[in-house]
Amino acid sequence: MRFALITIFILVIVCSIKCTNTSEKGKSRFVAKSSLDSSDLNKLAATYAHGKDLFKKYCNACHSAREKKVTDQFIFDNIFERLPTPSEEYFIKFIQDSKLLKSSGDKYAQDFSKDWSSSYEHYFKDSLEEKDFDDLIVYIKVAAKQKNK
Repeated sequence: MRFALITIFILVIVCSIKCTNTSEKGKSRFVAKSSLDSSDLNKLAATYAHGKDLFKKYCNACHSAREKKVTDQFIFDNIFERLPTPSEEYFIKFIQDSKLLKSSGDKYAQDFSKDWSSSYEHYFKDSLEEKDFDDLIVYIKVAAKQKNK
C-alpha cells in the first residue's frame, strides 16, 4: 500500500503523462494530460507498475548496470528526445523489430547499431501487445524523471 501511494505521488509530481489512443491517422497515440482525477491516477499507477514489470522481464538483462544493480540510466536519459518523431511510435517500431527497421533503410536504426557495435536485434513483436508497449513507455518516461530523486 505504501509503495502504491509513493508511486502515485511521484507520478503526480514528476509526470502527468497519460497515454491514450487516438483514431486520427498520423497523430501520436500519446498525449499529455495536465490534470488527472483519482481514476486516472489509479490507471496511471497500474500502467507504470505494469511497464516496470515488463522492463524487468524483457529489458533488464541487457539494460542494467550489473555492478551497481541498478537500471542503466542512459537508456532513459532523453530517449524520446533522441528518437525520430513521433518518438513513441518510433520506439515501438524499433522494439518490435529492429532488424526489419534497419533492413528497410532506416538511417537512425542503422547508425544506432554501428555506434553501439551490437549485433543484438530487438524483436518483441510477438511477445508484447500494443498496451504493453504503451505501458513500457510510461514506465521509461517516469523513470527518467525520477533519475535524481
